[in-house]
Amino acid sequence: MATIHIEDVSKNFGTFHALKNIFLSAEDKEFTALLGPSGSGKTTLLRTVAGLEQASSGRISIGAMRVDNLAPKDRHLAMVFQNYAVFPHMTVADNISFGLKTKGALKEYIAEHTQRTAALLHIEDVLHKYPNKLSGGQRQRVSVARALAVQPQVLLMDEPLSNLDALLRLEMRSELKALLKKSETTTLYVTHDQIEAMSMADKIAVMNNGEIMQYGPPEEIYFKPKHEFVARFIGSPPMNLFTVQTLKTVNKKTFAVINNDIAFVIEASLKTKIQENFDACGVLVGIRPEQLSFKGSASHAKTFADASTIQSEVLTIEQLGSNTLLVLKSNEILFRVMEKYGIKIDLNDRVTFGYQPNQLSWFGKDSGMHIEA
Repeated sequence: MATIHIEDVSKNFGTFHALKNIFLSAEDKEFTALLGPSGSGKTTLLRTVAGLEQASSGRISIGAMRVDNLAPKDRHLAMVFQNYAVFPHMTVADNISFGLKTKGALKEYIAEHTQRTAALLHIEDVLHKYPNKLSGGQRQRVSVARALAVQPQVLLMDEPLSNLDALLRLEMRSELKALLKKSETTTLYVTHDQIEAMSMADKIAVMNNGEIMQYGPPEEIYFKPKHEFVARFIGSPPMNLFTVQTLKTVNKKTFAVINNDIAFVIEASLKTKIQENFDACGVLVGIRPEQLSFKGSASHAKTFADASTIQSEVLTIEQLGSNTLLVLKSNEILFRVMEKYGIKIDLNDRVTFGYQPNQLSWFGKDSGMHIEA
């Protein structure tokens, strides 16, 4: 069982705390993405698992074996780097078989396994070539093949697609996901690209300032962010977040009032918790741009009778192929809506959008933590 258990791991560089009490468990055969902005600690965490950095405290295990006190070569893992790191003086075949040769594998086994691994990566026709004769995508395949050839318990990948152009990156994403599913290798994958993480990973660990802000399946990360940072970081465009100015009860419904035109219905199960957080530090409410739906022109003043609608003015319109991104403005508050292509809206129109109260996310303004019933 190639599970990865990271328990209370910290890493300090002098007075700088690069990792702060990290807990993470990646199950056997699972693809886990470490996602976050530059400087969030994701590569440091990967290098600490690999043994290229020594943890300041904590424990790292692969399966039943504790590895944080072992040399990298004894951890039964392989690593794919951002810059490919293939040997330029070796052919593709020699690159792939390098790890097997250093382990003392038999010549017949090396030849057979090199051919099989190359076929898996669709590079069997370039085994005789040198890296300088290959495209960027082919060099990256060689790098992955070399890592998989030694049949590691764990595969570590540090932004392996970031140097590829957009079209090739899209192609490699699909191929790599299928390959790793087929090889059944437990994988930790560092990326700053949320589309890569969302489309490839079984689970995502969103990192910021050396901490894991949320760990879970992609759909949970996207639709149920546990922290304001996750809501702001995940999504393109990200979640709209509004500062609640006051709470108001009308006709037995409680509203979080943003301004005269924007007020969100508070579900009954959340009313007490939101009131407590509002009194303590204030509240933020969020909704994804695609969760707001066009209801038509705003022909009358907003009233609290319009329970699940908001009104605003169209500031900009961006055509994005199959979708249209609208930037809306309400009393100097800007927010975004993603609609399907062909919506009949013009600049400066005053419009109404609807929402479902159960799609709203609520956060404490100071703590940033998600408010739950």
